[in-house]
Amino acid sequence: MIQGLHIDITGVEVKARFQRRADMHTEKLAGYLRQRESLASTMDPRDMVSQGSMRSPLADLDEKIRTHRDGASYCAFMVEHVITSETYRLSEAELFRMGVEGARSY
Repeated sequence: MIQGLHIDITGVEVKARFQRRADMHTEKLAGYLRQRESLASTMDPRDMVSQGSMRSPLADLDEKIRTHRDGASYCAFMVEHVITSETYRLSEAELFRMGVEGARSY
């Protein structure tokens, strides 16, 4: 009996998928950093502070920056450590983490 859904993928493909994911995070990170710099230079300092349940635009950008910085770091680590001569048996959660679209259950 097979429990759950697992897919076997070569190390070469795993590495390539993590590299594409790292590149995507790096591009988004650069864009959000540019947006933050531009916004911070033109924004009234009173609007930079979150008020009650309303977050400032800078806080929203800071969260996106953190998310993509962490994602780029994780994916770069994986690219460096995937053994390309191996086959990886991946679960749905691992496929989602690699950026396989539609891998998350709803």
